[in-house]
Amino acid sequence: MGHKVHWVIPYDQINNFEKQDRIVTKNIPDKLQRDSGKDLKFITKDGQEFVLSQVDQRDEAFSQIIGFAPANWQVVW
Repeated sequence: MGHKVHWVIPYDQINNFEKQDRIVTKNIPDKLQRDSGKDLKFITKDGQEFVLSQVDQRDEAFSQIIGFAPANWQVVW
């Protein structure tokens, strides 16, 4: 289908899942900046951390993962 699976974390192994914002500052015009500053961070039940960097549609990806997960999620402010 035009994509390649690089790694997998089963839903039952995810302990925490969060959005992270990075401050992206570069001395180049905005049109040339490729880094979105929007990341997704997964923490597994055994404490491993995985960060997906530069996720262009991060909010949509986050919602899809939460929406399809067979788990109860808690919002932490």
